[in-house]
Amino acid sequence: AEKKSLSIDSNLSSTSEKVEESTSHSYGVGLNEYQRFNLVAGELPGYTGWPRPERTLAAFFSIDEAENRQAYKIESGNELSFTLRCKEQECSQGGAHFYLRAYGPSVITGNVRDNKDGSYSISFYPDDPGTYMVELVLAFSNTPEWNSFPPENNYGGHTEPLYEGYLVTGFPRQIHVYPQSEKTKIKKTRKHICTADQLIESNSTSALRKGRWVVVDKVRSKAHRLVTPDPDTISLLSYQGGFNSLGIVMNYEFNDCSLLSISSMIKNKRNKIHLMDQCLTDIGIHNSKKQKDSLRLILIGDSVMKLEEKYMRQFMSTAVTKNIKIQRITTANGLYFK
Repeated sequence: AEKKSLSIDSNLSSTSEKVEESTSHSYGVGLNEYQRFNLVAGELPGYTGWPRPERTLAAFFSIDEAENRQAYKIESGNELSFTLRCKEQECSQGGAHFYLRAYGPSVITGNVRDNKDGSYSISFYPDDPGTYMVELVLAFSNTPEWNSFPPENNYGGHTEPLYEGYLVTGFPRQIHVYPQSEKTKIKKTRKHICTADQLIESNSTSALRKGRWVVVDKVRSKAHRLVTPDPDTISLLSYQGGFNSLGIVMNYEFNDCSLLSISSMIKNKRNKIHLMDQCLTDIGIHNSKKQKDSLRLILIGDSVMKLEEKYMRQFMSTAVTKNIKIQRITTANGLYFK
């Protein structure tokens, strides 16, 4: 399985060199070379089938087209921003919560700031040139304050607000992101290895400018090349690769730094030893039997985190150190602590 997964990775990297895909989708002039694996409207599922309430204010929000008419053509790396307004009395004081995302050559999320006057400032930063579909979803029309939880219902009990998940009027909408011109282009330098500060999030918005999911392959693209042993069947390997589910393969790429490669972590170039052995040796606790020197990696999640656990155990299997323990807490049936 390891050899097959390596084969998939190598084939994916080669597909990026294939000729561009021809399509009837409306792309911006001069952007065809960036559309090889571009995601189009409806290609990335939004509504997941979760039960939704009948009452929603999604239809009462709108974009001020006159104010935002220049917001659909920008250069990569710049902020795209526009204003959303609600003129109904019920939402004139703010309080709604939204989810914003854009997808095209990459998938990014954005920020929605409540101005407390019925208007909301929306912004995100597309770093990859291409054509994007922007989706703005109303998650909650009126969200109770944190100190009011759990809110009471009309029957004397308590209830949580239900997720609505409706697209706001005027969405999805298309934007064109062009490569930087010679005047504004920033000279690219080689990225350094990511530090702990760059990997750890400290607040709810710190990740917005750190990186994005770049689309590197999709099954329905003419540039896609078959990479699994039997492409006519469903297999664990193909499902893990994304070919039997969405049919979309993405890599998470940081904007200002790079992650270590798997090969360099297993045997780094400096002294040919496993990265974890080197790290624990550097801080003086390699194979220490003292309890205070034991490290425990706890993974909390569903089946996706189960895959992460598998990869982590496989990675650690070639290390000499034995004072790192891996544990997974499943959320398959909810999360309970005793």
